[in-house]
Parts: sequence; structure tokens; C-alpha cells
Amino acid sequence: MKKLKLLVVVLTMCVSAFAQDEKQKILNSLASTVYDTETTIFGEHGNEKRTFAVLRTKTLIVKNQTEIVNPRGEDFAVIIVCDEIIAAKKSKIRSASNIVVIANKGTGIIDIENTGGREGKAATDWNEAAQAITQAAGNGKNGSNGRSAGMKVSIKGVKKWSADAGGNGGNGADGSKGNNGNKGANGENGRDAGSVSFICKAFGETTEVYLNAIGGKGGNGGLGQVGGNGQQGGIGGNGGRGGEGKTGLGNPKDGGNGGRGGNGGDGGNGGDGGNGGDGGNGGLVKLWSLRANATPLLYVVNNLGGQEGEPGLGADGGQAGKGGQPGAGGRGGSGAPFTGVAGRGDGGPPGQAGNVGKHGNIGAPGAKGKRGKILIEETNTYLKVDENEITEIIRGVISSAAI
Repeated sequence: MKKLKLLVVVLTMCVSAFAQDEKQKILNSLASTVYDTETTIFGEHGNEKRTFAVLRTKTLIVKNQTEIVNPRGEDFAVIIVCDEIIAAKKSKIRSASNIVVIANKGTGIIDIENTGGREGKAATDWNEAAQAITQAAGNGKNGSNGRSAGMKVSIKGVKKWSADAGGNGGNGADGSKGNNGNKGANGENGRDAGSVSFICKAFGETTEVYLNAIGGKGGNGGLGQVGGNGQQGGIGGNGGRGGEGKTGLGNPKDGGNGGRGGNGGDGGNGGDGGNGGDGGNGGLVKLWSLRANATPLLYVVNNLGGQEGEPGLGADGGQAGKGGQPGAGGRGGSGAPFTGVAGRGDGGPPGQAGNVGKHGNIGAPGAKGKRGKILIEETNTYLKVDENEITEIIRGVISSAAI
């Protein structure tokens, strides 16, 4: 009767999330030592999946890996109440729901795992570069043609003028810088693990117990977007034609010089990589006691936080814009007989190509999840454990941890 009273107290703490009527049924079954079945075998014919919220069985035998699903969903716990649990090596009870296992005695290699700490989704990489500027920059204006030599007779007298040189062509416009790539998407945070409660106070001489509630790994960050290409420079304007000379009015003049081609725009910078998601937190693990006569040969508790997501890589910069073509020199004006033709203007220089855009920076890694707590129900105390080391308890003696 003393054993039963102890289990009733513990069970009251473990199933507080359940409806009152369901909890009362469990308490009544323990108090009256009534079970729904005499013996239940998990994984009798290999790994299996079972669906239930509460299982009351006198003897639970675990032969292989068995996944438990609460029919109401992962937000609702699964509870197993038995007089004795016997587990084979490499067997396991696992569930995405919070797990509560209550037994008077445990034998074999007992392995219980909460699988709620799922890995966050990796971010989707950009598969298209930033929008390119496809239209070249504006062209330079052509130079005006030079006025030819001539004269005009009026009542005011005779007006004469010499030929003018052709005007120089305008420079092509410089290309604009390409669009910068967008930052990569961030990875999804890992999910926090649920809890594992294993309330058992008597064990076989060689019994080992493994309790796991590991936080999910953060998702990896996405690749940044490639920068857009720089705009091509505009074409230089052509030089104007030189004015023609005439006898007695001066020589012909040279054509104007061609305009410079516009310089190409720099490529857009590549987008930075996305940040990795944070690891999920480890789940709460509950044990009954650390007294040497009430513990198995070995407890191994792994409720570490999930690993951080890896950062996304930065993307390449956009390609440099091409320089614009130069304008042609204007043709020289012609002169009187035997005078010849004036010189042609010089062609303009071509535009220079722009620079390739800068490569994006790598994103930031996510933060590692926090370790879950380990609660000793008998004394209502938490263990002081290393944040990054699995806790081992050999016959009540804690490795790398202290109460």
C-alpha cells in the first residue's frame, strides 16, 4: 500500500495537463491495482506505431522501437502506467508528445525519447539574379555642322564670314550601377523538445535507462541573391562636319571630334547570406530519485539544446557593364578649287567597363538551443548540469553534474 500511495502522489504531478475525469480514472486504477490488460508487448513483430493517450497494463514488454501517437495531437501527453516495464536492448519508446511512464519496477535497457524537437526548415536559396538593367545609357548628341564661308550683300554693305569648325560630339552617358542582390532568407528555428517523465523506484541489478529530449537543429540560412549586371555605357556622339571654304573667304575647317563612349556601370553587389535558425531548447526530464537503492545501474540523460543552423553563403556580385562605343570624328569641310579638304575630326575614346559587384557576406549562424532541466521528483530539486554534456548517473553518482 505504501508503494501505491507513492505512485499516486507522483502521478498527480505528472498528469496535471489532463482533464480531471481522465486523471481520476488513472488514480483509481492504481489505487485498486486494476489494469486494462495483464501484459502488453511493444514491437513484438518489429518496429511499430501505436495510438493511445493512456495505457494501463500490469507488465509492459518492449522488444523493438515503438512510436506512440496521441489521437488528440502532439500537444497532448501520452501516459503509460504499469507494474513492471521490461525492455530489450536496442528497443525504444518514442513520441512527439510529452511522455509519462510510471512503473513500480524497471528491467533491461529502457530507452525513452521525446521526438518533438524537430529540425527547422532550411531557407530557400535565391535562384534568380537581381533584375538587370537591359537598356544602355543615353547616347551623346552629335556635334553640329560648321557654318560654311560666305558673304551677304545688302543696302548696309557686304558682310563676309569664314567657315566654322564642326562641333564636337557629346559624350555617352555613363551606365548606372546594377541592382544589389537581396539578403538570403533566414533558416527556421528548431523546435523545442517536449518532456520525458520516468517515475520508477525499483530496478534490476543491470538495468540501464536512457532518457532523451533533444532540441531540434536550426535550419540553415539561404544563399544570397546574385547582384544585377551593371548598365552599358551610352554611345558617344559623332563630330559635326567642318564648314566649307570659298575663294577669298578663307579655308575650310576641320570636322568636330567624336564624343567619348559612356563608362559601363558597376555590377550590383551580391546579397548577404541568410542567418541560420536557432536550435530548439532541450526538454524537461523527470526522474524519481537519486538514492543508490532506488536507481538503475545507469541513467543517461540527453536533453541538450539543438545545434544552431549554419549561415547562408553570400552571393556573387553582378557583372560589370560594358563601356559605350566612341563617337566618330566629323568630316572636314571642302575648300575652293585646288584648296583641298580640311582634316577630319578625331574619333572619341571608348568608354571603360565598370567593376564587378562585390561578393555578398556570409550570414550569421543561429544560436544553440538551451539545455533542458532535470528534475528529481522525490526531493523536488533540479540537477546542476553542464550545458553541453550528456549527464550520466551511475547508481546515483552523477557524472559532470552536482545537485
